[in-house]
This record gives sequence, structure tokens and C-alpha cells, in this order.
Amino acid sequence: MLIQKFGLATWPLNQPIRKALQTAADSDARAVLVDARNELPAREMSQTAQREILRFLGELGLSLTGFYFPTRHAIHDPQHLDQRIAAVKQTMQLATGLKTKVLLLDTETLPPRTEDNQAELKLIADVLTDLASFGNHLGVTICIKPAGGDLQQLREFLDEIKTGLIGINFDPATAVLNKQNPVDVIRLFHDRLEHVTARDATRTRDGVGQETAIGRGEVSWEEVLAVLSEAEYPGWVTVTRTSGERQRADMENGIKYLKNIWMG
Repeated sequence: MLIQKFGLATWPLNQPIRKALQTAADSDARAVLVDARNELPAREMSQTAQREILRFLGELGLSLTGFYFPTRHAIHDPQHLDQRIAAVKQTMQLATGLKTKVLLLDTETLPPRTEDNQAELKLIADVLTDLASFGNHLGVTICIKPAGGDLQQLREFLDEIKTGLIGINFDPATAVLNKQNPVDVIRLFHDRLEHVTARDATRTRDGVGQETAIGRGEVSWEEVLAVLSEAEYPGWVTVTRTSGERQRADMENGIKYLKNIWMG
């Protein structure tokens, strides 16, 4: 099996960034996914600061799987849109400086193609087209996470963007929580996969979903890793945990769980 590049998200550790990097290095992680809005904000990262972070990562034997940039509103929300896009572009430039090529953004479910939604769909397309073009120039790929809705529509929507690649950040827990088969999501977006977020989840009989530790949910990790290998996915699988009382332990155990599958 080819999938062997496992990383750890730093922000769930709730530690200062250097301490979080050290914690990741002490685990089985080979790389880290960093919150570029709150842990390494671009406005504070001078050339000297960037060199220091790169040196520290090198000393720890870590790479960057990419950056995550959370936004308070939808990426295409008209309120403060120009400032939001400027901040994203500034972070893309920082990604180049820190030698990573992936920037993860949260996006809402794509609205259906109806007459009432045409203006919103055009705005989303305009924003992503702009970011794809900027990323193509820098060598940085914006990645979005399929989050429910009509995934075939999302596929066709992304195919219409011609200025550069909009990649997919595949999260099997999100698929489970939206009653979708994770393997089907991989196969639909196989040529756009640029990052994998490793989370697990389960749904109760009444349809309520919740995140779980990796290996304790409904995700068939053996199948997911096998299909990623079949798709010749070359990137990182980053373990994270967004809830729970043992987030650090759950993430560290998650890496071990996935490595055991790979080694098996």
C-alpha cells in the first residue's frame, strides 16, 4: 500500500505553535497541518520568522502538510469579501515562503442549480476562479471539502473553473455525517485529491451524527486507504480531532492506527 505519509493537525493540541510542533514530532507524525490564521498569521511572519520556522521544522524532522485558513463567514459572503480574499491570498504567499503547496478552506454546501441561486453560484465561481488563478501563479492549491449536497454538481462546478486547480480536501467523517459513502467520494474526485483529513464519525439510529476517535466510527479505514492507494494519491493524510476530551491522545493513537493498517 502506497499511503504512508501521515501528519498531525496542530491547533487541536491547544498549545503555542512551537510547543505543538514539538508535540507532533514526539508522536509518530512526519508532518503537521497548521492553522495559518491563528497559529502562524501571515501578517506576523517576516522573512526572518519564516526562516526560523523552517529551521525549527527541519530540526524536528517535520514537513508541512499544508495550511488551514478558517474564515468567520462563507468564503463568498459579500460582507468584507475583499478583505477576506486579500487575507487568503496573503496566506497563499506565506505558504510559498514556507514551502507548502496546499491551503485548506472551509466552504458551505453548494446551493442547487436553480434560478434563485444563480447569482450566488456565480459569486462562488468568481471567487474560486480568482483564487485558482492566483494559486496557479504561486504553485499553491486551494482545497475545499465536499460537505453534503449534490457531489456530482460540485464536480461539474469545479470542472468549469479553468484558471487553475481547485483541489479536494477529502474528509471521510464528513462523508459519514452527510450519509455518503467515503469511497464514492474518493472515486468521484480522485483526480482532484490534494489533501486527506483523517477523522472518524458515527451516526445513531435516529440520524444524529458525531465525530469519534479514529477506528471507533463507521469509516472503513482499510478500504479508504486501499482506494486512495488505487487512485495513486501522493499527498498527506492528516489526523485531526475537532471534539472530545482526549484530542491529543486520540490524534496520536489515530496515527498509530492508520500506520498499523498500512504496515499490515
